[in-house]
Formats: sequence, structure tokens, C-alpha cells
Amino acid sequence: MPWLEADEHTIAFEAARDIALRRLERSLACRSQVQQALERKQVDPDIAQQVLDRLEEVGLLDDLAYAQTLARTRFREKFAARRAIASELKTKGISAANIAAALEQIDDADEAQAALALARKKAATLTNVEPAVAKRRLAGALQRKGYGPADTWHAIEVVMGEQLTN
Repeated sequence: MPWLEADEHTIAFEAARDIALRRLERSLACRSQVQQALERKQVDPDIAQQVLDRLEEVGLLDDLAYAQTLARTRFREKFAARRAIASELKTKGISAANIAAALEQIDDADEAQAALALARKKAATLTNVEPAVAKRRLAGALQRKGYGPADTWHAIEVVMGEQLTN
């Protein structure tokens, strides 16, 4: 029955869809990450585009949801600042609009509290260190996580003050 036989386009589309779904089974991914997986497997760009569009239509690919999830995770688990999260999202190919929307869930007060929590965590490992060295190491740790000078120095002042009273 010739009408039941799949043509080359259908076979290629299904193969590309399988590659994309396997990539999404491993972990949540954004459109550009799935596109890179398809490129590595040398999928025809037109077919890759069709697969990506279809996955977005059915809700399996959603860059905004991906960006929001990654922002929440990095902020809560790794104490990353909005600036560091934005940089990571940009390198993953997320649009500026989706980055901005994802970062809306983190406000200034939350970020200041996270900087303070990170400083306290780091300070606990610096008990036998001179205060100047401790300040320098705390500043480095906070800045590597993307915190600006104001949040960094405020957190250091609070933590160093707490250590003096204890």
C-alpha cells in the first residue's frame, strides 16, 4: 500500500524529533540547546526548524519557562545574583525579553538577603583568618556570584559585625 509508506521527509522529521525528545528527556532545555543537539547530529536545518516549531506548539519547548526555572534554581541553590543568572541565560541563547521576565521573580530585597546568606556561609569557613583576609575572600566569593559592590560590602559589614559580637 503505497499511501502508507513514509516518504524521506517524514522519516527525517521523525528521526529529528526523536533526537530532540531524547535531549529533552535528559534535562530541561531551551530551544537553542535542542537546536545544537540537532546540528551535532547533522539534521537538515529546515527539518530541525520544523521539529523545534512543533515542539514549541505542543509546549515541550518553552524558553520562558526554562529561563524562569533556571533563574529560581540558581538563585535559591547557588545564591547567584541576577547579573550572573542573566549572563548564564544569555550564553544559553535565551532572548533578552525572556531573561528580563525570568529575573522579575527576584527583587532587590531577595538579592540582598541571598548575598547575606552567602556571606554567612562563606564566613563560617574563615574562622581562623585575619579580618582583612576574611573581607577580601568574602568579597571575592560574592563578586564571583555576580553581586555588585553595594550588596557585597553591605553583606560583609553585617557578617563581620556579627562575628565581632559573637
